[in-house]
Amino acid sequence: QQNSLKQLKILEKQDIYHSKGINIPKLMAEMTECTLIDRNVLKGIIETAKKSHVHIGYSSELTNIVELNDPVTIVGDIHGQLYDLLKILTLTDLGKPQLKINHKVIFLGDYVDRGLESLEVIILLMCLKIEHPQDVILLRGNHESRS
Repeated sequence: QQNSLKQLKILEKQDIYHSKGINIPKLMAEMTECTLIDRNVLKGIIETAKKSHVHIGYSSELTNIVELNDPVTIVGDIHGQLYDLLKILTLTDLGKPQLKINHKVIFLGDYVDRGLESLEVIILLMCLKIEHPQDVILLRGNHESRS
C-alpha cells in the first residue's frame, strides 16, 4: 500500500495555470488520470472564483432571466459523473485550448450527488466559469444550496 501512495501524482499550481489563466484541457486530462489536486490549488481556484464573482444559481448581482441567442448548448444534471462531463466538454468548445468559445453553455444544476467525483465536477465547472464568465452559465439545481 505504501508503494501505491508514492505513485500518486499531485496536481500543483504550475501544472494547470499558464499566463492566460487556467489550462482547462490540462486540468481535464489530469482528472481523467485520477490525479490528486493539491489543497492550495483548490483554495486558489475557490478564491479566484470568489474574486471573479462566480455564482452558481441566483445571486443578488445577477438577474433571474437570461436572454441568449443561439447557438446554445444545454447540459442537464451531472450528479458527480465526471467522465460524462468530460465527454460533454470534448464535444463542445469548452474542452479545447482557446480563449473564446463560439456559443453559450448552460448547465442546469444538480452537479453533485450519486457519482463518485462530485468535488472534481464542481471544481472543473468553477474553472470553466472563471475562464469563460460570459459563455458558461451555472444554474442552481435542487442539490445545491443557497449558502
